[in-house]
Amino acid sequence: MQKWLSFQSATRTGSVAMQTSHAHKTEAERNRRYVPVAYDIVKLLAKLGLPFRGHDERRDSTTKGNFLEMCFSVQLRRLLQRNATKLLQLLKPRFPE
Repeated sequence: MQKWLSFQSATRTGSVAMQTSHAHKTEAERNRRYVPVAYDIVKLLAKLGLPFRGHDERRDSTTKGNFLEMCFSVQLRRLLQRNATKLLQLLKPRFPE
């Protein structure tokens, strides 16, 4: 009976190899979106002649270095863009029609 239940579960969710392959594909797609952004940050810092690292890169540090600060600002901008419609709906007053 246990083997039959395992077989049914495998047909619903896929085999372990299929699940691993799917997880690898999604991670590779996510990484492909990050690489051009990281490349642009590296290119900008190199063009401006700015150092990449800071002296103190701990979590509670206020300045973690130019590269990490730029990555954080890009991430924050994307988050705001993604949620901009929700924020605008909260700010926009609704008038009765």
